[in-house]
Amino acid sequence: MLNSKRGELVGECPRCGEFAIVEPRALNALSRTTRGEHDVSVYVCSPCGTDEGMLEYFTKGCQPQSEWPIAKREYELDFDNKYWESKNVSI
Repeated sequence: MLNSKRGELVGECPRCGEFAIVEPRALNALSRTTRGEHDVSVYVCSPCGTDEGMLEYFTKGCQPQSEWPIAKREYELDFDNKYWESKNVSI
């Protein structure tokens, strides 16, 4: 399946379980649960990466991987891309 704005959808997000992981991998978010020096990198979908960032900023941190998959994201954000759409830029 192709998501023309982001890349090719290739798998499930380990945090939320949605089929939202894209290639290339750099278009996803590096989970904040894997920021230690010896941690193995785990990529999550962009909405989950945003959710982890908001949780880290407003609370004491995000859910550990032992609590994945999560039932629902705490912060659902809908970004308006009208500026870029008016410039005919695909994001």
